[in-house]
Amino acid sequence: DGQLVLLTDVRHLRLLIHAVEPAEMEIDPVALLLTDRGLVRTDADMVFYGQPDHTSGAISLAADDTGAATALHINTRDVPAAVTEVLLTAQLTAEAGAPGTSWLDVLDIDAGRAIGQLALPAPGPHGLLQLGALQRSGAGWALQAQPAPLDMDLATLATAAGVNVG
Repeated sequence: DGQLVLLTDVRHLRLLIHAVEPAEMEIDPVALLLTDRGLVRTDADMVFYGQPDHTSGAISLAADDTGAATALHINTRDVPAAVTEVLLTAQLTAEAGAPGTSWLDVLDIDAGRAIGQLALPAPGPHGLLQLGALQRSGAGWALQAQPAPLDMDLATLATAAGVNVG
């Protein structure tokens, strides 16, 4: 359904979400580190504005050129062995407009090169947008680019992944 990009030699990724009108749109990247059962191991396996760094050091929120935390940095070598997928989503303000008003840049930090750019659709009714997923592929990782609006809110998604939203 989405494009699969093998990340054979890529160890450090930067996923940066851009918006045409960044001052009018809040962008909060969210990563869920999932096991082969599609669940987090603990609540610490959710990286978002309230928990900006994973305890393993594998994933952290990072700033864009303006200082806003609209990027995720991922070090694939440090992703815990029990994690088989990293679900990549973003919470955008509900007024985050039409398709074509936001996009995702995927960069190889070590090589200083762009891997690709992905136009993002308008988010779902609660502002939630799926970007795609990083998936273990043999000895390495692959990026499944699969942007889609999500019909649920972030709390519902987190709960479905096993996070205690309490």
